Amino acid sequence: MKRFMQAILEQVSIFLGNSKAAETIEPDSKEEIKNNLELALYKKAAIHVIYGDRSFTGDIVKYDRERQRIIMKNFKRRVTSIINIGDIKKITLVPESVKTSQKSY
Repeated sequence: MKRFMQAILEQVSIFLGNSKAAETIEPDSKEEIKNNLELALYKKAAIHVIYGDRSFTGDIVKYDRERQRIIMKNFKRRVTSIINIGDIKKITLVPESVKTSQKSY
């Protein structure tokens, strides 16, 4: 019963925003971010980017090395986002199955 109550209190704490769960995202190193960008460009894969207090999932339209930013569009090509490389905390590749399911949605 004690474990059950601890689990409930932990979930309530997360819900109310009083938990460290929001801080569990560890930022990638700058080198890792650039490597993931290059890999996504090479594979022509979609990525999920966490930057600032926002996130964006979509395809890379342009990687501007001169200005150190990427231009992305979502899967349905309706929303565009310009993201500075310095603001990026984490980048992950999106599986192809997610990309195809989002396009058909």
